[in-house]
Amino acid sequence: MSLANGFVKPRLPVTLSGLWILSKRRNSWIVGIKTNAKINIVAGEKMEWFAAHIVLRVVFKTQNQSTFPAWENVYLIEAPDEDIALSKAESIGLSLERDGDCSFEWNGQPARWSFCGVRKLISLVSATDPENKPTDGCEVTYASFEFESEKAVEDFVNCEETLARIL
Repeated sequence: MSLANGFVKPRLPVTLSGLWILSKRRNSWIVGIKTNAKINIVAGEKMEWFAAHIVLRVVFKTQNQSTFPAWENVYLIEAPDEDIALSKAESIGLSLERDGDCSFEWNGQPARWSFCGVRKLISLVSATDPENKPTDGCEVTYASFEFESEKAVEDFVNCEETLARIL
Protein backbone atom coordinates (compact mmCIF):
# COMPACT_ATOMS: atom_id res chain seq x y z
CA MET A 1 0.00 0.00 0.00
CA SER A 2 1.39 3.43 -0.96
CA LEU A 3 1.12 6.46 1.28
CA ALA A 4 0.07 9.87 -0.03
CA ASN A 5 3.70 10.96 -0.42
CA GLY A 6 4.58 7.91 -2.56
CA PHE A 7 6.34 5.87 0.14
CA VAL A 8 5.43 2.21 0.48
CA LYS A 9 3.78 1.28 3.77
CA PRO A 10 6.56 -0.35 5.85
CA ARG A 11 6.43 -2.82 8.71
CA LEU A 12 7.23 -1.16 12.04
CA PRO A 13 9.85 -0.29 13.17
CA VAL A 14 11.92 0.49 10.11
CA THR A 15 14.74 2.88 9.26
CA LEU A 16 15.00 4.45 5.81
CA SER A 17 18.13 6.58 5.39
CA GLY A 18 17.78 8.17 8.82
CA LEU A 19 13.98 8.41 8.67
CA TRP A 20 12.09 6.47 11.30
CA ILE A 21 8.47 5.48 10.87
CA LEU A 22 7.46 5.92 14.50
CA SER A 23 3.80 4.94 14.60
CA LYS A 24 0.53 4.82 12.73
CA ARG A 25 -2.33 6.56 14.48
CA ARG A 26 -5.81 7.08 13.06
CA ASN A 27 -4.64 6.55 9.47
CA SER A 28 -1.88 9.15 9.85
CA TRP A 29 1.77 8.10 9.73
CA ILE A 30 4.14 9.81 12.14
CA VAL A 31 7.55 10.16 10.53
CA GLY A 32 10.59 11.39 12.40
CA ILE A 33 14.33 11.74 12.16
CA LYS A 34 16.29 10.13 15.00
CA THR A 35 19.62 11.72 15.90
CA ASN A 36 21.37 10.55 19.07
CA ALA A 37 18.67 10.68 21.78
CA LYS A 38 16.43 13.16 20.03
CA ILE A 39 13.53 12.23 17.78
CA ASN A 40 12.42 15.19 15.70
CA ILE A 41 8.91 14.91 14.35
CA VAL A 42 8.82 16.18 10.77
CA ALA A 43 5.29 15.26 9.72
CA GLY A 44 2.16 14.12 11.45
CA GLU A 45 -0.55 15.14 13.88
CA LYS A 46 -1.06 17.84 16.45
CA MET A 47 1.61 17.70 19.15
CA GLU A 48 1.08 17.35 22.92
CA TRP A 49 3.37 18.03 25.87
CA PHE A 50 4.39 15.43 28.44
CA ALA A 51 6.52 15.29 31.58
CA ALA A 52 8.63 12.12 31.64
CA HIS A 53 10.03 10.91 34.97
CA ILE A 54 13.30 9.19 34.06
CA VAL A 55 15.05 7.13 36.76
CA LEU A 56 18.81 6.64 36.82
CA ARG A 57 20.82 4.80 39.44
CA VAL A 58 24.47 4.74 40.40
CA VAL A 59 26.30 1.47 39.77
CA PHE A 60 29.73 0.95 41.36
CA LYS A 61 32.34 -0.41 38.98
CA THR A 62 34.76 -2.04 41.38
CA GLN A 63 32.85 -3.28 44.42
CA ASN A 64 29.52 -4.70 45.54
CA GLN A 65 26.87 -2.22 46.61
CA SER A 66 24.92 -2.10 49.85
CA THR A 67 22.99 1.03 48.82
CA PHE A 68 21.62 2.06 45.43
CA PRO A 69 21.50 5.84 44.94
CA ALA A 70 18.92 6.84 42.35
CA TRP A 71 17.78 10.09 40.76
CA GLU A 72 14.46 10.84 39.17
CA ASN A 73 14.83 13.56 36.55
CA VAL A 74 11.81 15.11 34.86
CA TYR A 75 12.05 15.99 31.16
CA LEU A 76 9.60 18.00 29.09
CA ILE A 77 8.73 16.15 25.87
CA GLU A 78 6.68 17.19 22.86
CA ALA A 79 5.09 14.33 20.92
CA PRO A 80 1.90 13.48 19.03
CA ASP A 81 0.92 10.71 21.47
CA GLU A 82 1.94 8.81 24.62
CA ASP A 83 3.68 6.00 22.73
CA ILE A 84 6.05 8.35 20.95
CA ALA A 85 6.55 10.41 24.11
CA LEU A 86 7.55 7.22 25.93
CA SER A 87 9.97 6.28 23.13
CA LYS A 88 11.55 9.72 23.31
CA ALA A 89 11.82 9.49 27.11
CA GLU A 90 13.49 6.08 26.89
CA SER A 91 15.95 7.45 24.30
CA ILE A 92 16.82 10.30 26.65
CA GLY A 93 17.30 7.89 29.55
CA LEU A 94 19.55 5.60 27.53
CA SER A 95 21.63 8.57 26.37
CA LEU A 96 22.31 9.45 30.03
CA GLU A 97 23.62 5.95 30.80
CA ARG A 98 27.33 6.65 30.91
CA ASP A 99 30.31 7.64 32.99
CA GLY A 100 31.68 10.27 30.61
CA ASP A 101 35.46 10.27 30.70
CA CYS A 102 35.54 7.49 33.35
CA SER A 103 36.06 10.08 36.10
CA PHE A 104 32.59 9.76 37.66
CA GLU A 105 32.68 8.72 41.29
CA TRP A 106 30.08 8.29 44.01
CA ASN A 107 31.40 8.61 47.57
CA GLY A 108 34.92 8.05 46.26
CA GLN A 109 34.03 4.89 44.33
CA PRO A 110 34.37 4.63 40.53
CA ALA A 111 30.81 4.47 39.23
CA ARG A 112 28.54 4.93 36.25
CA TRP A 113 24.93 6.00 35.66
CA SER A 114 22.48 3.26 34.70
CA PHE A 115 19.08 3.96 33.14
CA CYS A 116 16.36 2.14 35.11
CA GLY A 117 13.30 3.23 33.15
CA VAL A 118 10.54 5.79 32.81
CA ARG A 119 8.62 5.78 36.10
CA LYS A 120 5.70 7.82 34.82
CA LEU A 121 4.63 9.90 31.86
CA ILE A 122 2.21 12.74 32.53
CA SER A 123 0.25 14.74 29.96
CA LEU A 124 0.52 18.46 30.69
CA VAL A 125 -2.59 20.43 31.56
CA SER A 126 -2.61 24.19 31.06
CA ALA A 127 -5.52 26.21 32.43
CA THR A 128 -4.45 29.20 30.32
CA ASP A 129 -3.52 27.68 26.95
CA PRO A 130 -6.20 25.87 24.90
CA GLU A 131 -3.50 23.76 23.17
CA ASN A 132 -2.01 22.67 26.55
CA LYS A 133 1.37 24.18 25.73
CA PRO A 134 3.60 24.81 28.75
CA THR A 135 2.80 28.26 30.12
CA ASP A 136 3.20 30.16 33.36
CA GLY A 137 1.26 28.31 36.06
CA CYS A 138 0.90 25.10 34.02
CA GLU A 139 0.96 21.84 35.98
CA VAL A 140 3.82 19.81 34.55
CA THR A 141 3.97 16.89 36.97
CA TYR A 142 2.64 15.63 40.27
CA ALA A 143 3.24 12.99 42.91
CA SER A 144 0.74 11.36 45.26
CA PHE A 145 1.64 10.21 48.77
CA GLU A 146 -0.11 8.78 51.78
CA PHE A 147 1.10 9.73 55.29
CA GLU A 148 0.26 8.27 58.69
CA SER A 149 -0.32 11.66 60.35
CA GLU A 150 -0.56 15.41 59.82
CA LYS A 151 2.85 15.72 61.51
CA ALA A 152 4.32 13.41 58.85
CA VAL A 153 2.92 15.67 56.11
CA GLU A 154 4.42 18.74 57.83
CA ASP A 155 7.77 16.97 58.12
CA PHE A 156 7.62 16.14 54.41
CA VAL A 157 6.89 19.76 53.48
CA ASN A 158 9.79 20.91 55.68
CA CYS A 159 12.17 18.37 54.08
CA GLU A 160 12.51 16.44 57.33
CA GLU A 161 12.78 12.68 57.51
CA THR A 162 9.39 10.97 57.48
CA LEU A 163 7.68 7.89 56.09
CA ALA A 164 5.18 7.98 53.26
CA ARG A 165 3.66 5.59 50.81
CA ILE A 166 3.98 6.59 47.15
CA LEU A 167 0.61 6.15 45.45
